[in-house]
Amino acid sequence: MEQLIDLILSNPFLIIIIVGALFSLLKGSKTAKEQQEKQQQQRQQQQGQRQPQQRTRSDQHSTRKPNPEQQASEKRTSPLRELKEAIEKEFANMREEKQVEPVATEIPRMQQVDDMYERVNAAKEERERAYQRGMDAKRRREKEEKSLVSQYQQTKFKQSFTKSLGKQGLVNSVIMAEVLGSPRAKQPYQTPTKRRR
Repeated sequence: MEQLIDLILSNPFLIIIIVGALFSLLKGSKTAKEQQEKQQQQRQQQQGQRQPQQRTRSDQHSTRKPNPEQQASEKRTSPLRELKEAIEKEFANMREEKQVEPVATEIPRMQQVDDMYERVNAAKEERERAYQRGMDAKRRREKEEKSLVSQYQQTKFKQSFTKSLGKQGLVNSVIMAEVLGSPRAKQPYQTPTKRRR
């Protein structure tokens, strides 16, 4: 028994099949009850229709005047019919009111949704503006940093250039000229094979 329960619980497909079967059984019992109720209502309606027909037939066969009791019962049924019609009208009015109430309650809800939508849009626009301001400030900072770097590089170049024009700069340039040798135009490049010749 425990193994069967473990098998069922470990397999989701079996669980789905069992649940589906239970639902179909419950649904079948509900539909059977509804059908029985409908049949009972139809029987009652048919019996209600047969009784007036039987009365009219008996009235046609008899030449007597209707009894005062029959007239009283007909009078009793007419107020019952009126009461039934009044109750049906009340139910119809209540249904209409219930249909109108959701519409009346939906209007404030729709207004709340519109307000929330406007607030969200306003917050979104504010965030976009703040983001744009931040990006603009970042671009300005980057431009300022670039201009500061370029100014620094220019001043450094000017300082090194002015240093090289002094005594030490002249000495450095003569040393570099000796290291580099004569210009290439005066001594063109020769391949190793040409040098051997």
